[in-house]
Amino acid sequence: VESIGYPNGNFFIWGDEVDYMERARKITKNLFTLPAAIFYHPRRSNVGRKMCFGLLRFNDPESELKLFCYVRNNFYNLKNYRGSFASFLFSGKVLWYYTFTNLDLKRLRVSFFALFDGLRGDFSRHSFYLKSK
Repeated sequence: VESIGYPNGNFFIWGDEVDYMERARKITKNLFTLPAAIFYHPRRSNVGRKMCFGLLRFNDPESELKLFCYVRNNFYNLKNYRGSFASFLFSGKVLWYYTFTNLDLKRLRVSFFALFDGLRGDFSRHSFYLKSK
């Protein structure tokens, strides 16, 4: 923690563990997984939905707030840690899902804002979705 810092609070709800791991990876190459660790995370029906003729899977968060944070934070992490091409592919996946697989213009709009904010590194807009609850 002294060399990496604390998790970034800007990653509200989603993606803070990815950012933290990538920051740790920059400092050391000795990251490892404890295969004997027990972790329980309930699986929901909206995780891993088939898309793109069954070739890909997509996590479709149940709320607009979670969708916004999922898209913004994933795009931001991919752009910063995996490069522009990876973030471009993720953008295509999100847009495909809400345009062809599960047409939803409202969620497509939320996704556009999230992608734009992820590109700019703007972590403020999710507060709008907190207020709309």
